[in-house]
Amino acid sequence: MEQYDLIAPVTPRRSREQIISLCLLVPLFYLTVGHAAGLPLPAALDQGAGMLVLALIQLALTLSVCWLNRAVLQNGLREALRLRPGRCLTPALGAAVALVWGLVALVQLIAGLAGGTLAAGPAPCSIGFGSAGAILSLTGAGILWQDKLLGRAAELLPRRLGCLPRTATVARDGKAVRVSADTLQPGDIFLVRPGSRFPADGVVLEGSSCVVEAPLTGEDTPVNKTVGDHVSAGTLNQTSALACQAERVGDGVNLARAVQLAQHTVWHGGALRRTADRYCGLLTLAVLGVALVALVVWLLAGQPASAALTRAVCVLAVGCPGALCLAVPAVLLTAGREGLDHGVLFYRTDALETIGAVNTMVLDKTGTVTTGAPGVVEVVGTRNVPAKFLLGLAAGLEAGSDDPLAKAVLRKARADGVRYRPAADLQAMPGGVMGKVAGKIMAGGTEEFIRSQCDLTEDLAQAGRRLVASGATPLYFSLDRHAAGVIGVADAVRPSSKDAIAALHALGIRVVLMTGDDPASAARIAGLVGLQEADVLYGVQPDTRLAELRSLRAMGTVAMVSEPCPDAAPLDSADIGVAVGAGQGLDASPAPVVLLRGDLTGLPAAVQLSRRTSDALRRSLMWTGVWHLVCLVLAAVCPLPGPVLATAVAGASCAGLLSKLLPAAGARTTPDPEEDRDGNAPEAE
Repeated sequence: MEQYDLIAPVTPRRSREQIISLCLLVPLFYLTVGHAAGLPLPAALDQGAGMLVLALIQLALTLSVCWLNRAVLQNGLREALRLRPGRCLTPALGAAVALVWGLVALVQLIAGLAGGTLAAGPAPCSIGFGSAGAILSLTGAGILWQDKLLGRAAELLPRRLGCLPRTATVARDGKAVRVSADTLQPGDIFLVRPGSRFPADGVVLEGSSCVVEAPLTGEDTPVNKTVGDHVSAGTLNQTSALACQAERVGDGVNLARAVQLAQHTVWHGGALRRTADRYCGLLTLAVLGVALVALVVWLLAGQPASAALTRAVCVLAVGCPGALCLAVPAVLLTAGREGLDHGVLFYRTDALETIGAVNTMVLDKTGTVTTGAPGVVEVVGTRNVPAKFLLGLAAGLEAGSDDPLAKAVLRKARADGVRYRPAADLQAMPGGVMGKVAGKIMAGGTEEFIRSQCDLTEDLAQAGRRLVASGATPLYFSLDRHAAGVIGVADAVRPSSKDAIAALHALGIRVVLMTGDDPASAARIAGLVGLQEADVLYGVQPDTRLAELRSLRAMGTVAMVSEPCPDAAPLDSADIGVAVGAGQGLDASPAPVVLLRGDLTGLPAAVQLSRRTSDALRRSLMWTGVWHLVCLVLAAVCPLPGPVLATAVAGASCAGLLSKLLPAAGARTTPDPEEDRDGNAPEAE
């Protein structure tokens, strides 16, 4: 369902027509309901041909109001033909009944004048014309206000695109050239200085800096970016200049795709929309039933046909299910904005519902709980070579290596602020590497390699065996033919994983770690993130993963959390799939839920948001339904002052619901005001 099947754009012409309609309602109300209530009019209009003139004036005003609010009648007819009740069906039906009632009374007036049998007083068609005009004018005004409120809330998502710069600095023929961001192509090299925003998604080629990714992930904490890391359009570079290669540009950048997908979720309500449609259908049937019963009962009670019709029209006016029709987009607008604020993107509405019902989260170890890259887990030195000194020497020895384990040592040294000098006369040998560091011969590698260089002490051998037992890979080092220490390297756990898993446990969700590692490695990771042995599935290979997921699904609703991958089988075999990270682009992920921050931080927030959204919608549908039924009964049995008050009551119920469900207009969706749209911080004077 498209957006404007639910709301229509609020144009100046539409607003102008509604203002004219309300202005015309004032004299129409005075000449119809007011005159019937005894308000004074010229005596010439109360008798003879004057009554016909008054009735024709009322008819002209009513038809003018009908034309200005023709959209209500057209939509009501469309809803009736589709058998899909909405905001306009019952008001349009009530207005049509009142208009026909007024036309019939006008014919009777003409017949009475022709036969000379009409007494002085209010024209019998007054109430019908007044009711029709009041229902249409007030309903049209209410729908205009609702559309304006929903439209403003819907603009909160596209306003995030204001963070995308309009220009970019690219490298052309060895020079830095400022061009329009729309002209960027994949493969272009662009430069981003501190204080500027990235014009495209890409990968860092040169430099190291801190980047604030709040527009995409909602996280204000800067993230370190270095060579090989992905960057996203609209995010803010803070500390140092970066040279990047564009991968996705224009409407294909992650931020633009995230906004597009979030909007798609809002306006394609899925199961939530179907639930609201069922409620609307039931309420509409109840309205029609109560209106018919009220008409029949009042006629049987001996009331005039005008009084019975007034009750029936009141029921139709107050039974407008506008609040129910707008509950789903209002709730989803809030959910879509809050989801992006927490770095969570829902591809489908059913995903927003399902993830809140999950009772088992299966976490693929690599790339979700861990970083997917090796990291240093322990440094064991000796009396002569302390741990920090050993780390610096090892970093110098490994500085020229492309081995993943060597890179882990280098990252640890940089993170701890340990200075090092690259080794000289580096030699790669079977099982290790050797070179000169600070004028001394240093070697590093496997236990067998180091034993060939020196005598390995028993305490270092025990430390190495302990690291192996915990699932880590030990790297042994010697300095000047003496054992210098051992560094344990293993798959590094993300810093946020433990807190996220604890938050999921607090929500009553079982968390299961799935990995293909051996028991020792799996137990080490589980212990670091607070999982029990019973919640670890180790040695799980790709061909057995589906079977494990099916066995877990037999015990409840299961979510599979893993890195985005072309093979969607593991994600599809669970009740819902969750992809961690969008470095390769949102369109590359087959999962209906994406954690944009690249870690598990947003997973508890997604569950909580899902539960709040479902609860809010259910409560809204329930209490709005009860409120409407109470108003229907009151409109049918109580002497309400006509359809005007009934229409106002229906509008008030919708207003109260929207004020509680819609997102705040001041949501954080725009770039900092001191930054220009070129993505650059202001130049210092």
